[in-house]
Amino acid sequence: MPSDPRKVGAGAPARLQVRLLGIGEVILDGHRLRAFESPRLQRFLALLALRRVPQQRSRLAAELWLDSSERQARTNLRKLLHEFRTNLPDAETFVEIGNETLQWLPNGPSEVDVLAFRDAIAAGDLDLAARLYTGDLLPACYDDWVLDERRTLQAEALRALRWLTEEASRCADHKATLRHAQRIIELEATDEAAVRFLMEAHRSLGDRAAALRSYHRYAKVLERELEVTPDGAVEALYQELRNRSAERAATAEDLVPVVDSAFIGRDREWVQLNNAWKTARQGHAHLVLVTGEPGIGKSRLAVELRRRVQAEGHVVASARGYEAAGRLPWGPVVDLLRSEPLRSHIDSLQTPWKTELARLLPERLDAVQDASDPLAAVAQRHRLFDAVGRAIVSTDRPRLLIIDDLQWCDAETIELIGFIVRTQRAAPILIVGTLRSAEISDDHPLVALLDSLEQDQAVITIPLQRLDEAATMALAARLHGDEPIPPKLAARLWSESEGNPLFIIEVLRAGVSSGKGVLTPTMRAVLRARLSQLTDGARRLAEMAAVYGRPFSIDLMASASKTDEQQVVDHVDELWRRRIIRDHGFRYDFSHDKLRAAAVELVNPARRRLLHKAIAEAIDAAHRDAAAAVSAQLAAHYDQAGMIEPAIDAYRIAGTEAAALSALEESVSMFRRALALLAELPNSDARRALELEIRIALGAPLVALEGYGSKAAHQLYERALSLCHALRRPVEPPILRGLGLARLQGCRFEQC
Repeated sequence: MPSDPRKVGAGAPARLQVRLLGIGEVILDGHRLRAFESPRLQRFLALLALRRVPQQRSRLAAELWLDSSERQARTNLRKLLHEFRTNLPDAETFVEIGNETLQWLPNGPSEVDVLAFRDAIAAGDLDLAARLYTGDLLPACYDDWVLDERRTLQAEALRALRWLTEEASRCADHKATLRHAQRIIELEATDEAAVRFLMEAHRSLGDRAAALRSYHRYAKVLERELEVTPDGAVEALYQELRNRSAERAATAEDLVPVVDSAFIGRDREWVQLNNAWKTARQGHAHLVLVTGEPGIGKSRLAVELRRRVQAEGHVVASARGYEAAGRLPWGPVVDLLRSEPLRSHIDSLQTPWKTELARLLPERLDAVQDASDPLAAVAQRHRLFDAVGRAIVSTDRPRLLIIDDLQWCDAETIELIGFIVRTQRAAPILIVGTLRSAEISDDHPLVALLDSLEQDQAVITIPLQRLDEAATMALAARLHGDEPIPPKLAARLWSESEGNPLFIIEVLRAGVSSGKGVLTPTMRAVLRARLSQLTDGARRLAEMAAVYGRPFSIDLMASASKTDEQQVVDHVDELWRRRIIRDHGFRYDFSHDKLRAAAVELVNPARRRLLHKAIAEAIDAAHRDAAAAVSAQLAAHYDQAGMIEPAIDAYRIAGTEAAALSALEESVSMFRRALALLAELPNSDARRALELEIRIALGAPLVALEGYGSKAAHQLYERALSLCHALRRPVEPPILRGLGLARLQGCRFEQC
């Protein structure tokens, strides 16, 4: 990571640090001036600081208010200058404010990151310049002068980083090469030379998997942004990195060049989504649901909006839910908070809120929370929601949050969506969720949320229907590289796909158009036919990854399958080339959940249990020092492997962890599953003692959710009391308190 600009150079930090690159902030005497989170004040400050000569007030006013009269612009400038001086103590120490001119004092006790960057470039200190360039200039501002300056600064940064990359490569400093090349790719994802340096450095360090993953990302970017495939030196290096065994060579010829999913036939829905974003930008937080059957293009529509919003320079963060058992409490929310656009904002929060967020992000701070008291659990839950809300809506910059597959999200994620929309009604934020509405049960937490948001007119639903015949043909032609499709195939494609985009895509990827396959009448058959084309090793890896049920890493798959990592790399590359999987950060995931489901169906129940066992053991081995963080996954895999005692132990830990994260429903669910499995063990004092321990742990989250007066709470404490008697143990305070309060509140339920 680049070093803090305040620590660059000799001597003590300047009184005033102005950061205009990346996240704009102004720090005076070590304290952040929150008023300068306003784009208006940032833009004004940049105009003054980046011009080292006196600025005429009339010129500044005209630049800032192009559409206003001269008199109105001068009035606006006086008001803005008053706001500036009010929020920047000792402003005259840093800016000379005259009746007709304003000038940033270049020799004042201040440091401006852009000026320091320029000085470093001029002095030839490119390493310092690279560290100072922490992001684009004022990314939320689109004034012409800012756009011009932004392009100039980025070009200078790229030149410096390219020189540093070449020098590091020449000196065989592979780690420095990786660092500089990665920075280039962050600024210019299609930079072929940087990708080549990155791949070569990974190869030299013996990390072939990372080298191939770099190529996979690059190919995806080229296809998405330029609709081309890699060639030249990068493609040649990729071919060198691939395993050239006879098995791999045979499969290489079978690949069908079908481009990525095209955006066709969604004009009306696209207008609706754009209008929703415009409304949000004006300061109206709300939720948009994109609904429809699997494969209909919900995620594709959301991705298109993501591209547009990112191109505008606004904040975008994405996450998704997974159908796999053992989901992590707050899982999608944690992914959002760890995303680059939001992670950097957390540092700007006050310490109490950062401490609260450490419950979800333990890498930031070791924070232990007491969840044994139901009242404390409720208070902690409220504080955590408030902290997450502040992290997501930390500035007035417009932002887009995309959460795929809401039907599989945990209760806390669903509740957070409602919390943000209700408490931040005037914030410029849009939450887009994709949803398979047919998979929502009546008691799903999303049902209650939508009812309340509809009453507040804070939710918009965009249902996606199947494509018509013309759009189906257009999509098929586009996916086939704009080559004509035989009329007979086109007619069958329309009649049997009925306009489902995923069906069309998968049929063409299966090679039907070239006579290599038979058009089958169901989505399941098409997907299974695609998987059957894989080599044995790649198919077995796909099955294990499908049973795992979420994004996977190469090392985890190698450990679970007890396969040499280089072989796993080959299989992953084959799955990627066949578009069964796609890169997902430092991991890989299925290109669509229907492919994952088809792969699971290929595994018979007996082998599936063995795969769950192998996966659980691999997860356990990889997280020996942090087993609690993956306890929910461990519990689910042990459970489905039929390993009762390890599953009970993992569910207990998962329930405790969920309670500490204020994920009360998840906690109750984990403890109850542990009790259900416990009932399958032979009756003994050891079993009764374990049941007592689990029931005591279950008490706090259950009462926090339902209260002491609920039937479930009463039964819980009555059973705990009877267990104490059976074990001849003293009745512990939590049981006495719980049972006493339950009876006090008028419970008259039958004892267990």
